[in-house]
Amino acid sequence: MVRGLSNRRSNARSAGGEEYEKKRKAIISAAASIFREKGYSAANGDDIAKKARMDRASLYYYYAGKQEIFRDMVGEAVLDNVLMAEQIVASTEPPENKLRRLIEGLFSSYSRHYPYLFVFVQEEMTRLTKDKSIWSATMKRLDRRFDDAVIKII
Repeated sequence: MVRGLSNRRSNARSAGGEEYEKKRKAIISAAASIFREKGYSAANGDDIAKKARMDRASLYYYYAGKQEIFRDMVGEAVLDNVLMAEQIVASTEPPENKLRRLIEGLFSSYSRHYPYLFVFVQEEMTRLTKDKSIWSATMKRLDRRFDDAVIKII
């Protein structure tokens, strides 16, 4: 049964669609709220499903579990920040303008991606990226890219 659900989830994700993506964003929003309120470790699928106004079985149609939800929400926000920093580096503006744009951009990002990035910082970024998953490797690469961009700006 789990394999069947996994296949249905994969097929639905491949097919995409506006309604499917809208539901995934609602789940991310609900999960972020629960993670902020209870902490990542204490949160569970029932909490997230209830906050998203769906049953737990429906939640698992969209996501395999809270880890996938967390990684999806944080990955998008972190990638946005890296791309922003790299765009600023590539500009021909004077260094002080670049630094100002970076700081303003980060404040805007944290506002736009709140509470996702808050949850990531709260849950100790290094602890969550220590596993050997593809996601962790991607996050480490993004972290290096961001650091490189900031160093170039400074």
